[in-house]
Amino acid sequence: MTKVQAIVKVMQQNGGSATLQQIYENSGRFYRGVKRAEDWKAGLRGVLYREINKGRTFKKIDSGTYGLIQPAFQLRKDASNSRKAARLSAMKS
Repeated sequence: MTKVQAIVKVMQQNGGSATLQQIYENSGRFYRGVKRAEDWKAGLRGVLYREINKGRTFKKIDSGTYGLIQPAFQLRKDASNSRKAARLSAMKS
């Protein structure tokens, strides 16, 4: 699971949004290695801000509170599954 997917899971469990504190406290349940780095909180924020700046997966709701952009996440998930299927098909050939 990626950091993006872990943040998505945290938000889904909180009704579609989460504070930074909730993301920090709960992301380790989905991404076990998240706290390995000394600056792990900055890493999570970086992933969150990158996705927001690119207009995908997350949106800023309020100061310190973020939410899911449902259609964007679903499209990315579907695209990822299509790439996996294509790779598996190519390997079988």
